[in-house]
Amino acid sequence: MNSRQPGYAMAKVAVKDSRAKPYDPSCGPALLEIALTETFTGDIDGQSTVHALQVRHEDGSASMASVQRLPASWQGARGALFWKGLKSSTPAESRPPGSSFRGRAPAT
Repeated sequence: MNSRQPGYAMAKVAVKDSRAKPYDPSCGPALLEIALTETFTGDIDGQSTVHALQVRHEDGSASMASVQRLPASWQGARGALFWKGLKSSTPAESRPPGSSFRGRAPAT
């Protein structure tokens, strides 16, 4: 497989830093601006920051929209991967840290 063909990669993701601050606290529901710095190791190596806005509702549920750009290397090629995410959760849901992902090889 060369660096221009679609493929699969596995990486361990570690959260290095996280910050959350109120965004427009003038009215409800609560809106938070979140930034997570993540380090990727494995088939894809790199570090990036996830930028997100989260709405927290009074019942404990939440919705979040995020974007992330990961300057990285894969199979010797340098480039960038991009993600966008939408997630809703209930108060009972939780997700363990770290994940695996599928992606395309960075363009060279």
